[in-house]
Amino acid sequence: MSEEIVKPIKETKELLQGLLALTCVCAEVLKDGVSVQDLVDGFVKINADAAKKASVEQALAGISEVPAEIKDISLAESLELAAVLIVELPKVLEAFKKVEAVPAAPVAP
Repeated sequence: MSEEIVKPIKETKELLQGLLALTCVCAEVLKDGVSVQDLVDGFVKINADAAKKASVEQALAGISEVPAEIKDISLAESLELAAVLIVELPKVLEAFKKVEAVPAAPVAP
């Protein structure tokens, strides 16, 4: 009889945290529209913030483990991921609040 090994969700949690950090940076650099300079500005912002840089590096380091981790995710692990969202979501919302609305181009009749 073979026993399946249950993998912890460490890499999945780090990926979620890294994606949320990237979301905050994207909100900041894309507030005035999209340009090639935004890519450079995004890298500069991530490298200037040690916590965001570490979060993104950790997210990318173990990304290949995520599919195996979520394959057997439990309710407790799902709640652990939800807790990450609860902690990090206010930071994301604050980043989007700082974004000034860019007026839309008028639509021709």
